[in-house]
Amino acid sequence: MELEAFIYEVYQSKTVDELFAIYEQAIWQMGLDRSVLVLLNDHQLKGGYTELVHACNITEDWATWYYDQRYDRNDAVRILTFARTDAFRWRDLKKHCGLSQLQLRMLDEAEEAGLYDGLSVPLRGEGNQIALMSLSASSRGADISQFILDKVQLMADQVYRRYCFLRAAAPIATPAPLTSREADVLRWSASGLTKPLIADRLIISENTVDYHLRNIYKKLGVSNMTAAVARAINMGVIQP
Repeated sequence: MELEAFIYEVYQSKTVDELFAIYEQAIWQMGLDRSVLVLLNDHQLKGGYTELVHACNITEDWATWYYDQRYDRNDAVRILTFARTDAFRWRDLKKHCGLSQLQLRMLDEAEEAGLYDGLSVPLRGEGNQIALMSLSASSRGADISQFILDKVQLMADQVYRRYCFLRAAAPIATPAPLTSREADVLRWSASGLTKPLIADRLIISENTVDYHLRNIYKKLGVSNMTAAVARAINMGVIQP
């Protein structure tokens, strides 16, 4: 599923079940058929606080073992979620993060339980709200390249935001509105035009295009064009 179409479907979802059905279908197409969404602190949602809000294709045996062993207290994935905002691969934690023997054992046991090629996405909500989306495959060999990490991060963020909305969370801060010129630059960028072509089309300099792009990223709270397009679709500035 194309990212723009995915975002559109997510924001058309009317229930939590419908939302996660859309999400599960999309990640299955990427070879990642296991996922969980965990709220790591209270989000002030209707119905009260529940940590594990979604689990897809995760065996009950593993979930029970995880909590029985109190891995949630030492889980390197959870701990790292509080320190960073970018998606990461579990295998990279084992190589580069100096994990304890207990943390290494937990990751090894997760793989033994059939959670292969794991990756996680730290998520941030209103104020100090923190959540975690983790995905894995039931068989080895899933593509978890940097491109997939970036794509999954955008998808997880959209799902998380919609989930909070559907559960009547506190309103998520609305980005500052784009000017008409910024919206034009974003639309042409999303259509695939290069900066020189956008400058020619709008009869402005390439430096001015750069200036508008910097303002767009700042207003939307993103760092690249793909993320900017995703946020702009949510705001109704761009049609998918």
